[in-house]
Amino acid sequence: CFFIAASANPCLQAMFPHLLYRGGSGTGGGGSRSNVQESVITREDRRPAALSHDERRLFCLAAVDFYSFLTDVKLKQKFRETFESAAEPGNPYADLLAALEHKEESQS
Repeated sequence: CFFIAASANPCLQAMFPHLLYRGGSGTGGGGSRSNVQESVITREDRRPAALSHDERRLFCLAAVDFYSFLTDVKLKQKFRETFESAAEPGNPYADLLAALEHKEESQS
């Protein structure tokens, strides 16, 4: 939600109300705000709550969009380091790092 709320991309901004009120599929839906928060908030053991394939894709799109607007090299490095510290094979943070790599390769 944070990356979408902070985005200057009108397409992502348009998704924000939908994301807030539809409820996370990882919690069975239901449309309440607390369900969305539960689907995004990390558990105490630092494993991300279960996200659907579409939620993972949206997370990656919004995070890559946010990253692309960072102008300071140090901020970009800190952004990557933050997600590298939490990334494990198969989790959304690893997906994000792969998406960043793919974007940088395609721009080269």
